[in-house]
Amino acid sequence: MTNNNSRNTLSDWDIIMLLCLTPFAVPLVIALVPGWWGSSLTWLVERKILVAAAESPLFTFPGQIGGLDLPRLVICVAVLIAALVCGFSALRALHERRIDRRLASGDRL
Repeated sequence: MTNNNSRNTLSDWDIIMLLCLTPFAVPLVIALVPGWWGSSLTWLVERKILVAAAESPLFTFPGQIGGLDLPRLVICVAVLIAALVCGFSALRALHERRIDRRLASGDRL
């Protein structure tokens, strides 16, 4: 989608930022709401998304309920790297668009 100066449309930048920030925003909201942290970790451990603390994970979340073993830690790091790459790519594209717009208007760099 391109932005045609309408307030009801999303630009490419809005969509990219939404895709990059959602994986971080949702867990942050869950962690900040009082009382949800322990129950959400318990729910993740019950569904085998996280490893129980008794199984001695490599990384344990606060509360000592569960954590990440090596395969889950690798997946988590890969998702974080992908989000960073998407973010940097979006910032670079935005910067190039601004330069193109300045050059099109007759400005010299």
